[in-house]
Amino acid sequence: MDFKKVSEIITNQKKGRRILSLVFGAFLLGLTYNVLLTPNKLMTGGISGLAIIVGEISNFSPQIFIYIMSLLLLLIGLITLGIKETKGAVIGSILYPIMVSLTTPLSEYLLPHLNFDHILIPVLLSGLILGFANGIIYRAGYNTGGSDILMKILSKFGKMPEGKASLIVSVILLAIGACALGINLIIYSCIVIFITSNLIDKIMIGISDTKMFLIQSEYYRDVREYIMKELKTGVTELEVVGGYTKEKAKLLLVVVRSQDYYIFKESILTIDPNAFFIINDCYEVKGGVKRKNNSIFQID
Repeated sequence: MDFKKVSEIITNQKKGRRILSLVFGAFLLGLTYNVLLTPNKLMTGGISGLAIIVGEISNFSPQIFIYIMSLLLLLIGLITLGIKETKGAVIGSILYPIMVSLTTPLSEYLLPHLNFDHILIPVLLSGLILGFANGIIYRAGYNTGGSDILMKILSKFGKMPEGKASLIVSVILLAIGACALGINLIIYSCIVIFITSNLIDKIMIGISDTKMFLIQSEYYRDVREYIMKELKTGVTELEVVGGYTKEKAKLLLVVVRSQDYYIFKESILTIDPNAFFIINDCYEVKGGVKRKNNSIFQID
């Protein structure tokens, strides 16, 4: 299989729609920054959060700071990581600061009409909009650079996983924010970050409405019959070998609706109280139809 061709197909697939998703997402990020984050001094980590701190402790324009840091980190990323690792951030690193500037007039018009009774309202709105905007940007295969590039640099030269690098960057920024903005605002900012990150996951991989069961039982024939006759669904038999005992066994793989989870699990235990099973959230079930030709890709 030509894996380079596979990558090219994925990259070029629905390119126009992906660009529109990036532009729309960047517009929402810029508008949210001007309307909700800056007026309420809410941090979200990354360059935007640092810009709010800089604006609070000095007269330096947060917008100019975002421009400078976005382009500076992009340049550093290109030098240290190479074009392959940073190409997804090139457009976003330029587009996001532009959107922050372009949405300023609209923000100035909207702000006098936005009077919130409690800070929790802009906190919740910020988390929801930022989660949605970042989610569609990431799903389109792009990002807005900034802390994403910094995370990759720290991961590469610090010899650590990207998740740990991201955590270190966030903790450092929040610690600086706590000193500059106060602990109360940082707690609200943590709520924004929590909502944002969870919503990004939901947009990226979807909401789990099915569960995947891996079941090993000496009564696997009875379990298989129950699945096919009662649940009216398919089941896959896998040949497995115990790592310790080296004994051969059957492993059943089946996907059930989330609302059937409890009844199905209890039914398996009724058939075999000693059944071994693993249950995972299943975000997507696709395929299963035999191909009419030997090609995995059909290009019209």
